[in-house]
Amino acid sequence: MNFRERIFGFGRYFSALLLGAMATHSQATEIYFSEYAEGTPYYDRYLEVYNGSDSSIDLNDYVLAYCLNECATDGVWESVQVFSNNTFFPTATRTIASGGVYVIRDNNGSVSATIKNAADGKNPNMKISGNDPVALLRKETGFTQAKVKAGDTSVYTVMDTIGDPVNPATTSTVWGTSNGLTDHVLIKKQNKQGNTSWASSKGTDASDCDWVVKDKNDWSDIGQHSPGSGGDTTSPVVTLTG
Repeated sequence: MNFRERIFGFGRYFSALLLGAMATHSQATEIYFSEYAEGTPYYDRYLEVYNGSDSSIDLNDYVLAYCLNECATDGVWESVQVFSNNTFFPTATRTIASGGVYVIRDNNGSVSATIKNAADGKNPNMKISGNDPVALLRKETGFTQAKVKAGDTSVYTVMDTIGDPVNPATTSTVWGTSNGLTDHVLIKKQNKQGNTSWASSKGTDASDCDWVVKDKNDWSDIGQHSPGSGGDTTSPVVTLTG
């Protein structure tokens, strides 16, 4: 390696370190689940989505993907919920401001007043009962619901996931709590954002989990989220060429 190659190589190495250091303190660039609730009665359940970007986000660019109990094929979502239905997701509330949240409740008319008052939309296909995986997906070029359900992963990007889309269905230990998705409220920890790996997100104990697990029907945090001052602590992958 000659002197010029060494200098060029050092420059690339220094740039990678600098970009990594800057990314450590950057804010999340997209949206993610900030809260999950599954309680008793069954319809007192909701999902909360947080906009961690620096601009408003239109939910029409995203969908929720589900499997009821289990996915027939590992990794293939069986149900897709879009946000374009004005009856369930009114146009006036479908835009999430930077730093804002969007609460999606069950469509049942007997939902607790606390949840109903905090909700921005209601989902007629609310399938979360402890072993039902759900993901927040961003639409990409060529997106259709049929393609998602056919297993075409090129038409979407996973922003966040709760539960594993596998067969047979599984319950999860979250925060070291068995059956953590049943009769519990999950709140995303500060400085934790979307995670496409449920194994990483649920962790093995309170220290390495992305969530804080609370008792069922503890809805004291609904309608708000504190992302923390550290922002997104995951450094990007830097690819160098030349």
